[in-house]
This record gives sequence, C-alpha cells and structure tokens, in this order.
Amino acid sequence: SRHFRVERMVAMSSSCISSTRVVADVWKENCKADGHMCGVSVPPTPSRKGATQLDPGLRNDCEEKSLLTVSPRRHRCTDCHQTRACDVAGLDAEDIFTAFGRHLRGATEASHISGRSKKRERQHKFDDKYKRRHHHHVDDVLLHKPIPEDSILQAVTLARRAMSMLDDEEEQEEDVVNDRLSETLNCWETMQGEFRERYESQILQELGCSTKMHPVCPQDAVRGSFMTGCRSGGEFPLLAYHGTSEANISSISSRGLLIPGHHGIKVAHGSSHGVGIYTAKEGCSSLSRSFCDADKMFICAVNDATPPQHEPSCKVAERTVGRRQHRQHRQHHKPQHQKTVGKRLMGRFEVHKESEVVRHVGAAMVVFKESAVVPLFLASNIFGQSAVTDLWFTGNPNRTSPSDRAGRRQIFIQGSPVVVWVPPEPECDKHGRHVKRILENKRKTKERRYLREQRCADISSEVEPHWEKIQCRLVRAR
Repeated sequence: SRHFRVERMVAMSSSCISSTRVVADVWKENCKADGHMCGVSVPPTPSRKGATQLDPGLRNDCEEKSLLTVSPRRHRCTDCHQTRACDVAGLDAEDIFTAFGRHLRGATEASHISGRSKKRERQHKFDDKYKRRHHHHVDDVLLHKPIPEDSILQAVTLARRAMSMLDDEEEQEEDVVNDRLSETLNCWETMQGEFRERYESQILQELGCSTKMHPVCPQDAVRGSFMTGCRSGGEFPLLAYHGTSEANISSISSRGLLIPGHHGIKVAHGSSHGVGIYTAKEGCSSLSRSFCDADKMFICAVNDATPPQHEPSCKVAERTVGRRQHRQHRQHHKPQHQKTVGKRLMGRFEVHKESEVVRHVGAAMVVFKESAVVPLFLASNIFGQSAVTDLWFTGNPNRTSPSDRAGRRQIFIQGSPVVVWVPPEPECDKHGRHVKRILENKRKTKERRYLREQRCADISSEVEPHWEKIQCRLVRAR
C-alpha cells in the first residue's frame, strides 16, 4: 500500500481568499472512482458531462496565478513547493477546478458577513432548536407582594360576580331605555309629550309658574327631517329657547327656524358667532327673552348628537436613540411635553363645545343646520314672576354617598357598605411564576434559618444557668 500525498498552493485575486491549501490523502487500495477526493469533496453526478463547471474567467485566473499546474499522472517541481499530482481517484483537472471554484465562491460569500451577524444567526438557530424564549422583565412590586390568602381571593371573586351581575342589569336597563327612546322618536306627539315631561319643571322655574306652553306643529317636511336626525343620532334632543319679534311667530310655527341668507331671510341681530340659528341654553332663558317684543317665546329642541371636533394637539418631541457621542454633543434640554389646548374664545365668550352642526359658545347654542332644531312649544306670559330658588346649595348632587365610593383597585358590593380591595392581577407568564417560586423558596429558607437560630438561642439560654452542674456530672461520669 503506497501512500500518496497531494499538496497545492494557489494564490487567488484580491476579491477571493489570499491563499488556499488543499491537502488530499489517498490510499491506493481504497481509491475508487466515486467522485470524492480527500480535502476536496466533489458531489457525485449522474454523468461527468452534467457536472457544474467553473467559470472560464475564474478558471483562467486560477491557472495563471497558481504556483503549479495540476495535471493527471504527472509530477512537477517548483522553486518553493514540490507537488505530486495523481489521478488515482479517477479525477481530472476539470473536476478539481469545479470543486475548488465552489469552495472559493462559498468562502467569498461568507467573507462579506460580519462576525456579529454570524453570532446572531448561530444564537437564533440555537434558540429555535431548543425552543428557548427571551423572557420579559418581571414587575418588582408584584414579585415582592405576599401571596393573598384563599379567603381574600374568594371574597374578591364574589365581589366581581356581584359587579358583573350589576353590569348586566345596567345593560338591560340601557336596552330598555334605548327601545323606549326609539319608540318615542317615531311619533311627533309622543316626542312632544316626553319632552314636556322631562323639561316642564325647569321651564316653569325659569319663566314663571304662570307660563303657558302651547304645542306647535310645523310642516310635515320640517318634522320628518328633525325626527330622522334624532333617530340616526340615538339621543334625546336638548332644551333651548329662541326669542323673536311677534311678527315672526306665525312663520316660524309653520316653516320652522331657518338660517339667515336663505329663503329671503336677513340677519337681524348680527352673527358674531357664525351665520346660523341662535338659541339659548337651558338655564339661560333671559338671553332669549331680551330679543322678544311680546310675552311669547319659542321652546325648541336641538339635536346635538354629532361628535365634537377636537383641536389637534402639538407633537411631542421624541428622544433620539443612537450611538454614544461626546459629552459636548449631548442633548441636555428636556423633550417638549404635550401642551394642553387652552380655552378658545370668540369675542369675550368661551367656546365650550363645537361640531359641524352645533356650536356651544357662552350661554348660546348656534345651530348651522335647519334640520337639527325645531320649535316644539310656544310659551306665553313669560314676563311673569319666576319661581323662588335657593341661592345656596344644601348639598352636592353629584357626590355619591360614602357607602357607594370605591377607589382604584376597589370593588363596591351592591346592597351593602362593603368595599373590597382587589389584589394584584396574577402573573400569567410561566417565567414570572418560576421567578416567584424561586423568591418564595429563598424567603422560606431565610425564615427557617431564623427560626432555627432562634430555637438554638432559646436552648442555650435555658442550658446556660445549669452548665456548671452538667460539667460536674460529666466529670463524675468519667
């Protein structure tokens, strides 16, 4: 058995590896023409002609810059290296160049990948193989909280069950109210009766007990457009007042309220807050009363179901995240916080709420759509004495009773003055439970150690007064 060793040194171009050494150890007895050579692995192909060939340009470059030429069944000596080439495995120069070209292409592609990318790729492969996950940080406050007792958890469960039942009852009540509202908004007379039932006491308190309310029935088109808008909005209309001269009462009663500039109507008292239909809010009937030349005034309904238009807030400056720079180039000023939108004024009156249909400014409501406002009643004898009201409030109607108060992380049990403190939400993550168990085991170990030391201290304190007697007995026993 004769041992053959083939060595070749090849110097490639600058885009490839500077040098590559291929060493092949072949035993003559075990060599077979299976397309393999030690050091250079050539994949077996169905035929020699179908094998992948090296690029001719790269092959010529390799041939020109190689320190020696590989040829079958030939030995050649050079100045620096002595090379032996053999064709014992059935390989010719074409196969060697093909395999070597594949090796160089793979090495060139790998040389363009950074070491950090390779490390990250290996880490991802390891994580995918062993199903390793990146765990998030566990909350420190929740981690060091004591485990609640079973009685507390049971009380919280009962309180939440009571709260869910209360929510279901409220949803059912809301459904009943919505059904009743939809039935009310289907008929003009029914809507008038519901409106009178809701706001009659407030109207009489503002205009006086001697005020008479006469129903108004405008044209069918006016009523139909208003009722359609109320049904689409899903809300009951608001109370409003509209004062005008006695000459316009008959026209408004039949045609409804119209925006100036249309139908031959001109602006009579100015339009400082926009061209629209001006009405007074609930509780501000004196504003509309000042525009009346008789003791009559319209009581109107306003459909303000459209969502308000919000002012665009300023953009918050974001922190720049990047590489650490020199101290002189750091950004020392704080980022700009979001500024709250200030009060919007129109003249000397504040704009409380605004939408495409209604603008709430001061004590007035300016309606920009004719189908969103309609007269319901004509109030007469409005200059009578108003009802006497208390100037001092006896209590805050918006404040609930002390038993109904429940703060954050509290549950109020309906029907009893019991408020249950809700424990923190349990950690649903497996990693969080594992960390909590480790912490609990450490706490239990410290507690056992403390009890053990305390017990030893107690035993030593009990034995110390009798220690001399015990030593004497031990000496006698010896």
